[in-house]
Amino acid sequence: MKKTMAILLTVLLLSCAGCAKQTRHVIWRPSETVERSAPSEAEQTQSTQPTQPPLQDDGLEYAIFPMEYLMITQTSGEGTHLCNWAVDFAGEDTGIDDFYAPFTLRIVRLQEGYGIVWAQSVDKVHLANGGLDYVTLLLEHCDDIDDLYVGQVVKQGEVFYTEGTAGNATGNHVHAEFAIGPYVNEGSFHAEDGHVAINNGVPANEVLFLTKSTQVSDEGGFTWQSLPLDTQEIVKNGYHCQGEGHLPQDEEIIQEPSCTRDGLCRYTCQLCGCTVTRPLPATGHTVAKEESDYTDQEGCHLLRCTCTSCNAKWWESEWATPPTCEFSDVPDAQQPYVGYACENGLMAAFDEDGFLPDGYISRVELLEILYDRWGTAGYGCDYSDVDDDPEVPIIGWATAMGLASATEGERFAPSAAVTRLDAVQMVTGVMEPLRFVESTGLSAWAVEVGLFSPTDNLDCPLTRGEAAKLLTIMQLYPTME
Repeated sequence: MKKTMAILLTVLLLSCAGCAKQTRHVIWRPSETVERSAPSEAEQTQSTQPTQPPLQDDGLEYAIFPMEYLMITQTSGEGTHLCNWAVDFAGEDTGIDDFYAPFTLRIVRLQEGYGIVWAQSVDKVHLANGGLDYVTLLLEHCDDIDDLYVGQVVKQGEVFYTEGTAGNATGNHVHAEFAIGPYVNEGSFHAEDGHVAINNGVPANEVLFLTKSTQVSDEGGFTWQSLPLDTQEIVKNGYHCQGEGHLPQDEEIIQEPSCTRDGLCRYTCQLCGCTVTRPLPATGHTVAKEESDYTDQEGCHLLRCTCTSCNAKWWESEWATPPTCEFSDVPDAQQPYVGYACENGLMAAFDEDGFLPDGYISRVELLEILYDRWGTAGYGCDYSDVDDDPEVPIIGWATAMGLASATEGERFAPSAAVTRLDAVQMVTGVMEPLRFVESTGLSAWAVEVGLFSPTDNLDCPLTRGEAAKLLTIMQLYPTME
């Protein structure tokens, strides 16, 4: 089996002497909301009009229309777009127009043939329907996506895609679908009539704002919201007083800051009338550190920390000799974990260019590591999308042990990025249960030991940098109480 991430996570593996009774976990099943995400027959010919949202400048991006010209040659609910909210953007004319990132996004999946790119917003964004959430994006038909890679971050306004005809499309265009919420498994489900729709799909005009510079030729039957600035101004300065800054008045605190979470205050700008929400920095913990008797064989000493303000408890590592990270593309905060993981054979470089800390790990890649240590041969599986012989016993074993299950129908989605919480579930499912996990809950534990912050969305994909931290902590902290 192709090991695209080159991860040798033999990790967990060293941290536990034996296996207790297996804990069964369900990775994901499509919810009823997913099944209702495609338009009904009545909705297919009905334009939706988002409610005008209050414009805010809270540091988060607004999802903007990603082409210079708005020309929709096939709208939702017709032709090949039955039972989904897909639209075909065709730009100014029959030529090839650029498609830029409507918000800062990270590529999560690539599919050759049709030039398909799946991406998710890096952070929550302001939506044209007034909401604030992550957005998942599906694009098709670009003729050349060779320069793109999974894990790549594209900033708002950067061109990364173009119109094309890949996949036998009729005429140059970009087939686009949008969904509210993070990318889940392979991103789409199959309707009963055989059509494919993006999970949690919504009309494009519920996500995207037009800008002052958007040139409109055909709106596709939708009513669009607009921002009163040019695209370049929004990309350069964000949505506020055209780069000059706001003049606050009547500022009020709407959420007090805590030790770990920012507070919020809100005011109305005297210049533009925009409702502005700005963060109040978290106060930080008042830390009392307590020595422990645990010292790892590599010289990593553990300190038990307690906040005297909020009584939160967590562990910190005190390295006798901090691990050396040889990769220049790894952020400072992740370097000790990546260094430790690589020094101990848990992970390796992605390629000759570096570690790729923002790259994702697939479901089957993580399960393969667990299988190599704890797996039992002889299992088979009959998922419709699992036909690679080396994957069959791995996925069959994982299914039998309750570590993973179908994503929807008869599909397993082996190449889909594993989510943060699913990765922790898979790992703890084959290790001796950690005593504190049973009492505090898996999500609370993941925050307590510093894997994630309280504001992190655990349904988002796990990155390689986060995997290094997960594996290091799992190896160093096997006896925490």
